[in-house]
Amino acid sequence: MEMQQDVMKSFTTIDLYGCTDPTTHNYDPEATEDDGLCETCDDGIQNGDETGVDCGGALCVPCVSGCLVVTTTNPTGAGSLTEAINCANNNSGPDTIIFYIPGTESAYNSITFINSSSNYYG
Repeated sequence: MEMQQDVMKSFTTIDLYGCTDPTTHNYDPEATEDDGLCETCDDGIQNGDETGVDCGGALCVPCVSGCLVVTTTNPTGAGSLTEAINCANNNSGPDTIIFYIPGTESAYNSITFINSSSNYYG
């Protein structure tokens, strides 16, 4: 009986390293320790099923060219809503502004401008 107890004491838990964040491209549900290599929609790298850097695929905001993606809550400047509205007003035809602000709860939302003469003020 003493030998069985000694054998049982010799078993240790083995850490299984991998990505433990379920919101990432390479989530590993079997992982018990995070390896720091999670592939996200805001890591500046095209990975997972992204079709562009940090855009497209099942998890990320759709890829949009130009200035129609709001990435900050700043009132003006690059990535601001003001910049996106000005950009949409300068384009002909319908435009969709995508809201993707890293660190917020929702993945993304959007507003579609029906025509270029629509002006929105907030």
